[in-house]
Amino acid sequence: MKFDTLREKLALFSCLVLLTGLVFSKFLISVGIILLLLSALLSNDHLKDFKKLISNPVILAPAGIFITVLISGIYSENTGNFWGLIQVMLPLLLLPFAFGLLPTFDRKFTNMVLYYLVVLLSLSALWVLWNYLSNFEYYQQQLSISKTLPTPQEDHIRFSLLLALSVFAAFKLFFDGFYLFFPKFEKYLQLFLGIFLLLMLHILSVRSGLLAFYTGIAIIVIQSIFVRKKLILGVALLLLLLIMPVLAFYFVPGIRQKFYLMRYNWEQYKSGKISNLSDTQRLISYEVALKVAAKNPWIGVGAGDLYSEQEKIYKEFYPELGPMQPHNQFISFYAGCGILGLLSFLFFFCWPLVYQKAYKKIWDLLVYVIIFTSMLTENTLFVSIGVNIYVFFIMLNFNTFYPKSAIKN
Repeated sequence: MKFDTLREKLALFSCLVLLTGLVFSKFLISVGIILLLLSALLSNDHLKDFKKLISNPVILAPAGIFITVLISGIYSENTGNFWGLIQVMLPLLLLPFAFGLLPTFDRKFTNMVLYYLVVLLSLSALWVLWNYLSNFEYYQQQLSISKTLPTPQEDHIRFSLLLALSVFAAFKLFFDGFYLFFPKFEKYLQLFLGIFLLLMLHILSVRSGLLAFYTGIAIIVIQSIFVRKKLILGVALLLLLLIMPVLAFYFVPGIRQKFYLMRYNWEQYKSGKISNLSDTQRLISYEVALKVAAKNPWIGVGAGDLYSEQEKIYKEFYPELGPMQPHNQFISFYAGCGILGLLSFLFFFCWPLVYQKAYKKIWDLLVYVIIFTSMLTENTLFVSIGVNIYVFFIMLNFNTFYPKSAIKN
């Protein structure tokens, strides 16, 4: 794909605007989506584009997740919450439609988008680091009581996921040999930024991002040893996987604080003591959600009613705590949409990964791993930034052409 038409240039610009929005502004997310739709419709052959869209139905898999939630609206009594959730999840319809109509990207297009992501996150992380070092004692004390370092949009969880993604993106660019102007300089720049982002991921000490990163490394180890038959690389990465958490524990104060706090939370929970600490509340939210799910296990209580049903049980069993939705995407689907809704969600979520054995492409697999791990501790698809991270990177991957040699290597 050559960037020689207005449509192609607008598509690239739209992706960059959307990425900027994921870090700094929800408004820019909306602008990026609108521009992507505009670039998709800016065509000389709409019939050809439509044929491309329907020839690859897997690209519409996110729409299946949207429809699963939409159906639960039939029996959701809290219409305000329901339509608010539908509005948040609308990118599951809009972005696949846009990417499905756009011409297939080449790896240069995708790498340019990822290069921008790496630079954007590096500059953002530099701002986070400056704030942290400028008020070191204060933020250390904050970390000890379940608080976090300030991040753009005050969304440390999604920021940590983008950090984990950008670490892998930096090393992808490095090994792909991708550059814009100066091959040698940019190669070392990508390596430096990858290491810097990795350090910042640990300094930030957000467990969602750390879990995503280390799970991603574990996946690379398994693929290196058993699929690519590169034993030395696999063993080296395995040692890295074992050594890095230990080093982080001893040399990164925030990691050490999180570990002790997590252990304290678990001890409190096991002893039956209720507190306002994050881990304890998260575990209680799971318990409450399972009680909600028991009311209607097959079709759930309706996605719109999930919070209000949680609230009823909180008032009965935990009146001293503020009600919250379960911090787990799978439990939320089970409670809100039932067993049938959860199975539908799992099918549409996994379909793009197994379609044409896309899991063999390591970058596609890493994106999935990061999204999946985030869903274990958060409602990724029920939050504006989270749902856009998911659908944007999944659709970008599945509208990118990979030569067979790239898949094998």
